[in-house]
Amino acid sequence: MDKFSDLKKKWLSFQIDKLKQRGLSKAAVARDLSIVPQQLNSILNGNKGVSDDFIDKFSEMYNINYIDLYFDIPKEKTEIKSSSDISILMSMIKDKDYKLEEKSEEIGRLKQEIEILKEKTKNGLSQTSQLVEVNLIRKPKNKINEI
Repeated sequence: MDKFSDLKKKWLSFQIDKLKQRGLSKAAVARDLSIVPQQLNSILNGNKGVSDDFIDKFSEMYNINYIDLYFDIPKEKTEIKSSSDISILMSMIKDKDYKLEEKSEEIGRLKQEIEILKEKTKNGLSQTSQLVEVNLIRKPKNKINEI
């Protein structure tokens, strides 16, 4: 059974190979991820570990679902062999669900704030236009009317 860190490296290597087939070089991938190409090569060669944050950044950059980590590597490279593998995946899914829920709540709060600001702006403009109208009525239009 592969270690989880080995699976991440294989998955990353597999995904980068897929990007290369679409014409994207490793140097371009490194540039997109704000790292030097040597750092990416160190990760792919196994000289450097792959952090979860790096996987997150890579996944977001290329819109890749890393939950498929186990399933998106050619079958000869890995298999799910135990319930602990599934537990790891379930843990990752729960973590992402929690983050999505937090973001959803934040979006809801921001929408409410926007509505409040719109209402305040609308009321503010309405009051301002009423004040302008009142001031126009009170002021004489011009000195000719006085003669």
